[in-house]
Amino acid sequence: MPSAFDQRGIVNFPTGAAGRSLYCAKAAYLCLGITVVLIWFPEPLALPGGMSVVTPFMAVAVCIAFRGARLRAYPVLDRASTRFVAVALASSAFVLFWSNISILNAPEPLRSGRVIVTHFSGAALLVLLYATFTVERARNLVGLLLILASVISALSFVAYFNSTLFAILFADRDRSNGFFKHANQYGMVLSTVAPVGLALALSSQRRLWWLAITAATAFGFIAAGSKTNLLIFAASSSLLLLFAPLLEEEAARSVFNFFRNLGIGIGVAIIGFASLISFNPRAVRLLTQFFSDEAEVKSLLSRKALWDYSFEQFYNNPIFGQGAGQMLNVDFGDGPVPHSHNVIIDYMRMLGVPGLAVCLIFLTAAIIVLCSTIMLAYRAKNASHSDRMMAVGLALGGLAYIAANMSSDSFGPSTSPFFWLVTYLALFMRTVLSRDSRARSVRRPRIPDGRHRVSQISASKTYQQRSPSL
Repeated sequence: MPSAFDQRGIVNFPTGAAGRSLYCAKAAYLCLGITVVLIWFPEPLALPGGMSVVTPFMAVAVCIAFRGARLRAYPVLDRASTRFVAVALASSAFVLFWSNISILNAPEPLRSGRVIVTHFSGAALLVLLYATFTVERARNLVGLLLILASVISALSFVAYFNSTLFAILFADRDRSNGFFKHANQYGMVLSTVAPVGLALALSSQRRLWWLAITAATAFGFIAAGSKTNLLIFAASSSLLLLFAPLLEEEAARSVFNFFRNLGIGIGVAIIGFASLISFNPRAVRLLTQFFSDEAEVKSLLSRKALWDYSFEQFYNNPIFGQGAGQMLNVDFGDGPVPHSHNVIIDYMRMLGVPGLAVCLIFLTAAIIVLCSTIMLAYRAKNASHSDRMMAVGLALGGLAYIAANMSSDSFGPSTSPFFWLVTYLALFMRTVLSRDSRARSVRRPRIPDGRHRVSQISASKTYQQRSPSL
């Protein structure tokens, strides 16, 4: 059976029902691009009640994309990715079901929308990517994601010299929110997308362009002043700089890139620390006095109070919890807090033991598949170097988001689309790496003598017929 999509990901049969699917596939890709833009502006685009306009937009986009997704005549996810998707969808289904049970006696049942929107966005982005994914489109989406990150970071820089823009982005504080509700959310999404930009800067043919994009994005961390995400970005960047030379085929080039990346890392650390001192000295004090008892570092004490309250709620009702999306009545001056600042503790507080179990299963599956994606990129020697690096950057972005949620947003509806996007793109890139590695090994066989030539050419033709076009 011929593939329903050609190399550009467009339906091959533009007649009848398939013709309508052609327009659905194109419209779904357009909707996916618009979604990538909208998720960067959750606060300006918030509807009454707090939900962003991106949620109903994704609901409409899924209806458009569903036809194109059904026409995928071949698997675009490998076995490991399919298993993770099954775990993710099953976890989301259970969380949605248990959320409705948990709020029966909750004081604010409509607050469950926070959890519902988070898991809906994951399913919606999966359908949109499944219907439209090709390698070229993945590169375009990643490019759009990074360009928007750099533009918003550049606006944060300009805001230091423009009072009107400063009032919008900084809300009269010393930390940029970047069109999010809180600076920590802005820092979290930056730590999710920044590894991809650095990966492209180290591997793409347009390295100077991506280096400029990454540098502009890095300034967002300085403006946001989130100490957790600054440390996560430093850790993910260091891992990427050390891991990148291992993907080189030639030993001499690998050694050269190692010392080059070492110099880049030292230079970025010096420039970044100097910029942090100039633009956000408070963040420097927080980093240098992280474990002190001074009032300036009160975030440690506030998190301890939130976690103590969360455990108390869990002990009060270990089966159903406090209820999905319910507020924490721990007043720090801004009123009740919407989440526990730790995704595991938050699901335990909201949904009891079942929520805790599902959360642990999902996070374990995500960490395993993202780490295995990095190892697959290392083993895929015959695949494109830039594709391997992009897969590593996407996987590190997903891991960075999980790490950031150990002390912040708890998979909130404003930031979770970034996790779903980079994680599912990393899973789709697994198929590309496996396909390219197999294709090149078949199309460039070692032929010891003429006796094997006919069988190897036949094997090459057979693979080309069976291999999906991405």
